[in-house]
Amino acid sequence: MRRSEGAALRIERAGTDLEEIEIQLLLEGIRLCYGYDFREYALSPLRRGLTAAMAREGVQTVSAYQDRILHDAACMQRFLGTVGFNVTGMFRDPELMRCVREEIVPLLRTYPSSRVWVAGCATGEEVYALAVLLDEAGVLNKTSIYATDMNDDTLTVARVGSYPLDRVRRYEDAYAASGGQANLADHYSIAGRTARTASCTTASSVAGFWPSASASPFSTVLIGTITSRCGTV
Repeated sequence: MRRSEGAALRIERAGTDLEEIEIQLLLEGIRLCYGYDFREYALSPLRRGLTAAMAREGVQTVSAYQDRILHDAACMQRFLGTVGFNVTGMFRDPELMRCVREEIVPLLRTYPSSRVWVAGCATGEEVYALAVLLDEAGVLNKTSIYATDMNDDTLTVARVGSYPLDRVRRYEDAYAASGGQANLADHYSIAGRTARTASCTTASSVAGFWPSASASPFSTVLIGTITSRCGTV
């Protein structure tokens, strides 16, 4: 390697190290200012989202972006909309949902009442899928489902509980693979091109949707049961 190439490589590494320091400071500032904690997120996807957010704001460095985001709550909301991981869908992990049916529901039956917390609920499809599952298992009437997400815009969609009909119909196969006992269509009503979740799986069971930074409905979060029995969450 020529000396000039070595110098260029050292400069590139130094720039990368400096950017990582800036990102760490940004995430710490967001945690202290807004209560959202991204510090354990995988760096690569977070960096891609951060790059896109900075481009939209027209800033060149992470430090400049930090200054703006800490002094502008609207900028913070736009950041959440960019980096929020809103991949969702009803029964999008059929194996996990089948495990909930077979391994977790029997445990819920042993309690007089239960509270379930869905963190990172995005637009709410997985929340309503869980309500469908619990309804078919006969435990929905004694279960309250709480859901949180960092993005206010997606929470607005989740609270309404209405989705494009063609999209919901595509969830039918995943519903069946999860052990569904009837037809997914039994659990929603149709209005034009919209599917609206049935009242039996909303008002009576979904206790509410809240921003992630608000107070948790639980004093203790227990995830060990699902992790050990189903392998993943």
